[in-house]
Amino acid sequence: MSQFSLPSRRVIGRILGTIAAVGALLTASIVGGAPAAQAATYPGGITSVTTQHTQLDWGQRFKLDFTWAVPNGAKGGDIFSLRLPAELAPAATTSFDLTDEGGNVVANAVWNGTEVVFTLDNFLNGKTKIGGKGYFFVDWVKLPDSADGGNIDLNFGVGIPPLTIEVGPEPGPWIPGPAPVEQDAWKYGWFTDKSEGHLQWGIGLPTRAQGYAGPIVITDVMGVGQKLDQASFEVKAQRFTGPTEDISVTEDVADARWDVTAASDGGFTLTLDTIGAAETRDGVAYSAEFITIYYVVETTAGTPEFTNVVTIKSPSEQLETGELGRVARAGSGGDGDATDPVPAISLKKWSVADGSIDAGDYNTEPKTVEPGAKEALKLTVTNVGDEVLSNVVVADNTLRGPAAINLSCDFSPLGGPSTGTNWDGPFVPGASFECVLELPGMSAGVAHANTATVSAVGAFSGIPVAAEDPWNAVTEPSEPTPVGKPPVDNPTEPVGSSAQGNAGLAVTGVATDGMLALAALLVAGGTAVLLRLNRRRAS
Repeated sequence: MSQFSLPSRRVIGRILGTIAAVGALLTASIVGGAPAAQAATYPGGITSVTTQHTQLDWGQRFKLDFTWAVPNGAKGGDIFSLRLPAELAPAATTSFDLTDEGGNVVANAVWNGTEVVFTLDNFLNGKTKIGGKGYFFVDWVKLPDSADGGNIDLNFGVGIPPLTIEVGPEPGPWIPGPAPVEQDAWKYGWFTDKSEGHLQWGIGLPTRAQGYAGPIVITDVMGVGQKLDQASFEVKAQRFTGPTEDISVTEDVADARWDVTAASDGGFTLTLDTIGAAETRDGVAYSAEFITIYYVVETTAGTPEFTNVVTIKSPSEQLETGELGRVARAGSGGDGDATDPVPAISLKKWSVADGSIDAGDYNTEPKTVEPGAKEALKLTVTNVGDEVLSNVVVADNTLRGPAAINLSCDFSPLGGPSTGTNWDGPFVPGASFECVLELPGMSAGVAHANTATVSAVGAFSGIPVAAEDPWNAVTEPSEPTPVGKPPVDNPTEPVGSSAQGNAGLAVTGVATDGMLALAALLVAGGTAVLLRLNRRRAS
């Protein structure tokens, strides 16, 4: 009977850990899928930053203009950015679009602290010559080393010329003026934060030493792009208690003294009991009330300017006055432009032995080559258009004579295979690759002609492109055999003249006819001897 023992807790822990790890990997592969394509970042996307100002007061808000451009092949989701120098901060951090003449969004800009990041829109996919201009407003936040002013160099990054601006000195301490006795109505607004999503308005009511009897009716009508926050009302009263404006007390006006009698998204009516006159309290002289009404509105994105009209009436005092409030966004915007691509491709076929494309390019006149000698050839293919190409196919077609062999292209410098004649791409504008092939040795008197071809397709436009280049060669014919002069077998023996006819042979002293007769006699005698021997053997 076999014994079975349970594994130790350590072994069980290892097994469970392995199972969990494998499960996690499988889950990640199923849920995660293939990683998304990475967006490209263009460090030199901002090409210049300028301003119309050469002199500024300390703390003055001003406008910056910029130009931008990205390479051909840029696509939706790619980004470029601009970081402000330490001396500046954006006046508003509202996002904004760069649009073309047709209103199409080319890029969207979003602030991240003091850096504005531009993300290209898919509208640009497949387009070329992408660029434009834009602007935004900035505020001073500090001066380097001191607040004495002077020439300040503002640096925006590598490749962008710095701006030099003369800045006035920081103002000295505030010196309060005499305490006011009266004021006219006023209306003023400001954004509550740099996102410019909310705007606070203040309405200053008219004031005089004797005050105004009520009721005081304040009617406010807001312009477009604003929505009243009906819970945001505050009514404050300030009274000056000394000879200068820095000596005062500010208090909330009691709720029983005022009421919002009508309100909507676009305006309201508020009724106040009176505007209090100057008075003395416990031996202290107080000025008349300087009353301010505060409220907040929500702003609509894209509205460049906000207006507000207030009317203030006191029938008992025959008071009727009005003020227009106007607040503009800090402002930012810009444009972009791009053109549809024009794909194109070129091809040159040439002889390596000639050392260059121009020298080895035999389009019409053939190159003369030695019979039997091989000729190394190259193809140089270039993307001469302004669009990325795909589906690149190279071929060589023989028209006359023996075919060139061993055609192969090296796409590896461009990220493709190192051999073959087909490549998916991307074949970017301005890039080139080379192919090699060989013309075998040809017999004498043979002509060769062929045409190399290349085809591709615009990666975004889908427009097909092609190019071709012929190349020609010929070998010299073999030299002909001389006519009318027979070959000489033994040039050391004298040769007679053709005029001697049959007597052209040299005379040796023995007659030719006698020699022939002697030869015949010898043959006949030998034959007779052979016959006689045969007869003896037979008997």
